[in-house]
Amino acid sequence: MSTPPRHVQSVSCVVATPYHILTGSDDSDIHVWSLSQLLELDSTAEHEPERTLSNHRAAITSLSVSPSISPDTNLCVSSSKDKSVVVWNYQTGDALRTLLFPSTPLCLSLDPSTRAVCVACEDSSIFLAAFFTDPPLLGPQSEDATTVVQVNSPFGVAPTDVGAANCLAFSYDGTILLTGHSRGQILRWEVSDANKTPVELTNLNASVSNLIFTPPFPASQATRVVNIVKPSQAERAYVLTAQFDGYVDVPSKSRFDTLLDTPGFSHDTLTSALATLEQPAAESAGDEELRRQNEELWEIIKQQRALQKHTIERYIEAKSGLS
Repeated sequence: MSTPPRHVQSVSCVVATPYHILTGSDDSDIHVWSLSQLLELDSTAEHEPERTLSNHRAAITSLSVSPSISPDTNLCVSSSKDKSVVVWNYQTGDALRTLLFPSTPLCLSLDPSTRAVCVACEDSSIFLAAFFTDPPLLGPQSEDATTVVQVNSPFGVAPTDVGAANCLAFSYDGTILLTGHSRGQILRWEVSDANKTPVELTNLNASVSNLIFTPPFPASQATRVVNIVKPSQAERAYVLTAQFDGYVDVPSKSRFDTLLDTPGFSHDTLTSALATLEQPAAESAGDEELRRQNEELWEIIKQQRALQKHTIERYIEAKSGLS
């Protein structure tokens, strides 16, 4: 799959969502591509981006996108060599806020809840800009979108022997920040740490260009791809060969899975419940044992009563003989 050259200079960064691909370039533009349109192999028309985000005035250095798929909260954040970071709604193309930094931002990342953006700059400083603090940068209570916000107070500064960060990544809960540096170090930052002192995790002795946290709950795949033959210009059709990783059979689902997938109560469940109410309760093994013990107890009581009656009669006869 490829696209025609729509950027006039080289592409510097790419991010993807379930429905879009965003590309940033040295020409200062950001293109938003529809993934479904790019996958239309039968289409003869040349692929065009849905829209172009063009508020920057210099090369794009980094892109980060939120995990949301709602048209109202589809946020994208871009950094540029013009020392600015812009928060976009990439579905509508609106620039929601522009942030200015004292040094060129090299890389950035949104936190998992899209509450803030972390930016690493060329002077080794790291900034954390929260969106919904007082005053908020986004939302109905924020200032007009054309108002530019100057960011001066860094979250932390990397050691001088480490240098500026090439890449950074948040943990899935937003409490840990990792930064990768050109000299090979990977530093760990505690977001809630008041001292903002990083800890060196490792040194790879080579420039670190990318960092990604694996998801805590990876999705299990029922199939495994064996072979893919890409289409030629004439056929324009993929040949995909896959196999099941395990035995997949719908009747093998448990009763709990069936109830979970059924909206409300299924017909079989209601029929079984009504039939249970109409039938007399079945005698269990415990009830039978309790009945047996009860009969034995009554037999002992009867024997005790007969013995007591016989003893009283003997007492009365003995008393009458003495008188």
